[in-house]
Amino acid sequence: MATTIRERLLDRTRMDLGDLPQPFDFAFVGDGVRDHFNVEHRPFDESSITVLKDGLSIVPAEEGITLDGLTGTVVFAAAPAPGIMWEIQGMKWRYFSDEDLTLFIDTAISQHSHNRADPSGGAYDIGNIAPVEEYPIALYATIQALWALATDASFDIDILAPDGVNIPRSERYRQLMDMIGARQTQYDELSAALNIGIKRLEVFTVRRTAKLTNRLVPVFMPQEWDDRTTPQRLYPPISLQGTPPVPISKGVYDIALYADEPHTFLVDFNSGTESNPLDPYDLTNAVFYAPIVRVKGSHGPPITELSVSVEDVVNGHVRLSLDSDQVKKIPNWCFWELRLKKEGETSFTTHLKGDVRHEYGVIRKVPS
Repeated sequence: MATTIRERLLDRTRMDLGDLPQPFDFAFVGDGVRDHFNVEHRPFDESSITVLKDGLSIVPAEEGITLDGLTGTVVFAAAPAPGIMWEIQGMKWRYFSDEDLTLFIDTAISQHSHNRADPSGGAYDIGNIAPVEEYPIALYATIQALWALATDASFDIDILAPDGVNIPRSERYRQLMDMIGARQTQYDELSAALNIGIKRLEVFTVRRTAKLTNRLVPVFMPQEWDDRTTPQRLYPPISLQGTPPVPISKGVYDIALYADEPHTFLVDFNSGTESNPLDPYDLTNAVFYAPIVRVKGSHGPPITELSVSVEDVVNGHVRLSLDSDQVKKIPNWCFWELRLKKEGETSFTTHLKGDVRHEYGVIRKVPS
């Protein structure tokens, strides 16, 4: 059965932590007084739970039962009648739930891939992770989880009894710190060998400011000595040192074009994520404008415009497309926006923007 990258990272992190799922069985008898019961096994997987009432399987919601896998509690809407046997069966973990480990994995991905781009120069996400990088990321997520366990163990103190009994509870903290150091060394060695991760070597393009104009000197893509095509302009990010960054409140979508082939994609106005929010809109009688410009945020004449067609007014599906003739007009790097004006409004509002790049460049004939 095929698994996603996130599932493989989760499985590998659990294996390294020794926190594999295990079955459990917990039984108790109602007394007519208590409505809260602490399961002796936590955290447990709420989706795997089977509740038995006097040996018969039931649906917890129908009996007014709430399960909390993180704290390991069973809460009844009303105290169960006395003498009735209840049984909870399912899968548990030793340390962390899937939600906890997913948080560590997301943190490891964001730090491991910091300041990286996908092959087309766009935003780097979990779908761009190469198979060779899955284990280092899982290893880094394991380190994050071990730090959480070490914080918990740091509150344990040694017990010295008058009769000479000595229980070195702080030894668990020292063992965890030794394990963190060993795992960190392992991650650093793998990252250095593959040149990935936080400490990877990076090559930067040094910018300089012209003394005459006090503006940055443009940078162009290096070319072979016999390449006579038009130089391609590069737009490295400008340093914001001493300047507060401008918050981005619009959705971002980068368009990757291939040679001179036509391009089309679908925009869903009724969906989105926290990092790419799109407010749901009623697209009835809406007017769209999707220019492609050379300068980001320009309101001047565009290079060309994307064709916009509403495929589903109710669900907010809009298709944008470029034909091959339009693609030929577009330089190797420019910018686009999707602007919308609803019925009764006098001005357009930008909802989506991003870069437009040729994945392998525009095919042009080299002059002889």
